[in-house]
Amino acid sequence: MPKLWPPSSVARSVFSVLVREKFDSLFPVVAIAIILLSTSVRVACAKTFFEDFENPTGTDNTYTTTWVGETNQLNPNFSSPVLPSSWGKKSGEVFLGPPSSGPKGAFWLTLDNTDSPTGYLYQGSFFIALNGLDPTTPGPLSGAVQAGWQVANLAIAKPTDWRGNVAAWRLGIINWGGQLDLWVIFGWNSETNNPDATMYLTPIAMNEAYTTAIYYDTLNRSYAWVVDGKTEVAAAMPSDYPEIGAEIIGDSGSAMGRNTAYIVDNISWTELPSNAPVPEPATWTLACLGFVALAYAYVACRNRRPVDLFKPTL
Repeated sequence: MPKLWPPSSVARSVFSVLVREKFDSLFPVVAIAIILLSTSVRVACAKTFFEDFENPTGTDNTYTTTWVGETNQLNPNFSSPVLPSSWGKKSGEVFLGPPSSGPKGAFWLTLDNTDSPTGYLYQGSFFIALNGLDPTTPGPLSGAVQAGWQVANLAIAKPTDWRGNVAAWRLGIINWGGQLDLWVIFGWNSETNNPDATMYLTPIAMNEAYTTAIYYDTLNRSYAWVVDGKTEVAAAMPSDYPEIGAEIIGDSGSAMGRNTAYIVDNISWTELPSNAPVPEPATWTLACLGFVALAYAYVACRNRRPVDLFKPTL
């Protein structure tokens, strides 16, 4: 009984001739395709991270670190009829319990391999269910953070050295003289309390859903903050503001806020593309290998002898 594989030498020769005849017209098309691919990979590979807690068993993503301090709780399966229907069947709950001498904080953390040279667009929705923050005496925002301020963080963007003191930005809530405010601080180093860290506030209410976005562009050195479609700030970024390499949902271990609970949902982190999508070294390597293989096949197919495209197997 004749073997069906590998093909006979006649079949292989016919196939090779057909390839050779068509290859002259295909070569420019394939070459252009490789060029376009090599210049678009940088944008296509930009990281996009989304969490809406709809996984029946917990979070949608596997996190580098899930941290729950003493008396605190993280619940990825929270549901309530008072939440917006657009939030789906369940959401994430962060509960900060009473003061304790043990570890603080409660968060999900994603750690990148390296800091992003371009930055991130963060978007997320939240709902404040319990506010136990002590009132903070209002002061000048230009004075950076004052000792004793009680803040509960909702999200944080830090470098890959996420245990360090500097953050690209921190988003949270604060009781500003009796008014519950949404609070964001850009470029703050909690150790040096650097004067070029900038803070912004906007009033919010309990038991209402809000959506916020933070645009942090380290490539073009600019940032912006939007709440429910209203731009709260858009400004140039000082030179010492860090790059982002760690994305945190929840409250850090350094925040002082206690007896507070909030719900989060529809969270996304999207790495910003570069202005000019220049291929990275690995991409150039793949493109060059593709050209070498293409050129080899072109020369072979231009030969007048049939090319054995199928190597027989033993």
